[in-house]
Amino acid sequence: MTVTRALFLLLTCLAIGLAACARPTPTPPPAERLVITVADDGLYRLERRDLLPFGWDLARLEAEEMTLTHGEQPVPFHLTGHDDGRQLRFPGRREADGAPAVYVLARGQGAPVPTVLAMPGADPPATVGLAVVERVFHEIYLPAIDDGDPWVGERLLAPATLSVSLELAQPTDTPAQAEVGLWSASEAPVAPDHRLRIALNGRFLAEESWDGRGRRRIALSIPAGTLRTGVNTLTLTAPGDTGAPAELAYLDRVVITYTRELLAADDAIAFATTAPVVEVGGFSTADIELWEVGAEPPRRLSGFVVARDGRGYRLRFGRPPTSTGRYEAVAAGALRHPRAIRPATSLAAPPTGADYIAIAPPDLAAAVEPLLAWRREQGLRVTLVTTEQIADAFGAGRLTAAALTAFLRQAAADWSPPAPRFVLLVGDASYDPQDYLQGPYKNRIPTAMVRTQVMGETASDVALADLDGDVRPDLALGRFPAQTPADVAALVAKTLTYEQALPDGAWRQAMLFVADNDDPFFREFNHRLMALLPDAFHPTALTIGVDADVRSALRQGLNEGRRLVNYMGHGALDLWAQEAILRVEDVGQLQAGNRLGVVFMWACLSGYFLHPQRQSLGEALMLAPNSGIVAALVPTAETYATDQDALAQALFAHHLFHKPTLGEALLASLRTLDPTNVGQRDVLFTFALLGDPALRVFGEE
Repeated sequence: MTVTRALFLLLTCLAIGLAACARPTPTPPPAERLVITVADDGLYRLERRDLLPFGWDLARLEAEEMTLTHGEQPVPFHLTGHDDGRQLRFPGRREADGAPAVYVLARGQGAPVPTVLAMPGADPPATVGLAVVERVFHEIYLPAIDDGDPWVGERLLAPATLSVSLELAQPTDTPAQAEVGLWSASEAPVAPDHRLRIALNGRFLAEESWDGRGRRRIALSIPAGTLRTGVNTLTLTAPGDTGAPAELAYLDRVVITYTRELLAADDAIAFATTAPVVEVGGFSTADIELWEVGAEPPRRLSGFVVARDGRGYRLRFGRPPTSTGRYEAVAAGALRHPRAIRPATSLAAPPTGADYIAIAPPDLAAAVEPLLAWRREQGLRVTLVTTEQIADAFGAGRLTAAALTAFLRQAAADWSPPAPRFVLLVGDASYDPQDYLQGPYKNRIPTAMVRTQVMGETASDVALADLDGDVRPDLALGRFPAQTPADVAALVAKTLTYEQALPDGAWRQAMLFVADNDDPFFREFNHRLMALLPDAFHPTALTIGVDADVRSALRQGLNEGRRLVNYMGHGALDLWAQEAILRVEDVGQLQAGNRLGVVFMWACLSGYFLHPQRQSLGEALMLAPNSGIVAALVPTAETYATDQDALAQALFAHHLFHKPTLGEALLASLRTLDPTNVGQRDVLFTFALLGDPALRVFGEE
């Protein structure tokens, strides 16, 4: 072969290779539905480039080929622009509880979204309107609040002064209105037992007095000339002169309603007016979206006039008939962008049904697979469902406790029989699902929230498994309180070790029963449970104040290994007993190795797995690497020992050593409690299983 011919072939191959590389990337098959999350109220845009990765090309679509919904409600939207500049614009709102809202954009036949003409008439235009600035505080979680949102702001423990800043845009020099919302947390046998003085920008507005606990709304008149453009400071002073031994209130919200100049700030403005013709300035572009956001559903306005105004633009519009008078105008560049966009998932019933359902966030799903494989080897029909699948199929894209229960209800009723028996939630929960506190322990899989007689609102995984509304669980449900794949892997490894490679030794028959000494009932409780143990087990009893150095003896027992550690007494989130015989800080020093047992906590709050900033004792023991425990029965509330006794007796006397799995033993025991008895109902709902409900613990003994 000549050099010339060889060079020709080389260049030809290179050209073919380059041509192949230059071929356009195949367009992905279009997703039938897209899930769109918005975090705030406002007007939003979806750009062509946002949707192309999901196989949606806005340049080739018309409004009649799409639908946008929020829950079951259609949402109006507007398509504008051409080619790469094509956009879909729509009004977005947060959920009523302040959570980010989820919208679903679907392919299919839709209806054109009509616009309402807002052509200005000949009347002189109004250049001022009403504006509302509201601050709702989410700094402190108070589970005792039973009349709405349990989140409040800073506390005022009299005598005290609290200042709050609010940003106002172009207020006029006219009177205004304000409302201050508080939650009173104290009451005393004096009248009044609360007093508050309120000032704004150094000007005294009012003094208010009232009695008792609960919400308080204080309406205020703001004199002309008080408000400023920019920062305004509201000052609340509780003088502490009522004679009450304690005077405590929390700031809930502040609302200021004022007249403002109709000039957009950062290319956006929201306002209200009853004027027949309105003029709004301050926009940087003539491409302006104008919506009547007070209507239900919101209405897009058209036919308004945009004119050049110096270096900016000004729009003029006429108030449409039957208008609510609440509007939002936003220049194209200031339209909000969704927090997230993803393709909707599908959820089909497994062809052969399921005995065991694992529910996991997508990023935790792979880490639980070794456990699922083991359960399959044991003959269980196993299926893994992601939180996104449940959210999309049962929560209109939003994962809630109600969506979880709806999914489990359908699985139990409609999947191939027999119905599922076990549910494993692979992920931690939090009472702060909106992440107000930015804590390290996020809400990976929500729990149900129930009210209890002592502490108010708390977590109830048991309520998630009440499928028929009889206030009793219908499935054996447990939770891995995991945040990361590493957490899941550690919990899976413990579970597999317990069932496959538990080391031999006398520790397998050893049990430790520990009692607080604040009430003789605590010790009696443990001794009555010990009398119910099968002969194969050897219990040891410890009582604080009776036995020497219970703290050291407990740690020694956990390190040597005990098949069961049973504690009865006072507890808190991170410790047992006033003497702190076991603390979260101690867990990292435990060295049990593979001698992993189970812990039952007959106490208060030691299994409060929903705290966003702190780890409960139950979680710490579960997540301890190469130590700790394999499962725990934990409390998420404050309940009475006499009510806990009913569950303990049912568990030890009838089910713990007779059911094949820990989850089934707990399920059967919970179902013996009387939900019409307030104390037993609280125990029924607030004792949770941390660990795999299919764990085989004592049934074989």
